[in-house]
Amino acid sequence: MTSKAATTRVIINKIPVDLPIYLDLKTTHSIAQEIEASMKAFEEEHRFVDTQLFAILTAFEYAVQKHKSEAKQEHDIQALIRELDAIATRLTELEERFHIAPLPDEEQR
Repeated sequence: MTSKAATTRVIINKIPVDLPIYLDLKTTHSIAQEIEASMKAFEEEHRFVDTQLFAILTAFEYAVQKHKSEAKQEHDIQALIRELDAIATRLTELEERFHIAPLPDEEQR
């Protein structure tokens, strides 16, 4: 017997859709609202609704957002590494300046 992922029913552009719950109900409904807003903006921009074009543009938009998010995350990680390296360097300088040595028990570890 296979277990089905928990779902929630939402209305997107007047269409009832059962979506798998992502994180929690609030997040899932928020994402559904983003999709509906995106669809409404698309409909306002175009005089007709081409569902295939809409699907492509939506997928592209989300792929761009994912790429931007990944690039920002990588930038943040690199900045954190630089900061941690600076802290480690400063600690080493302080050890040397104040002649701090490990305790004999710590040297054996």
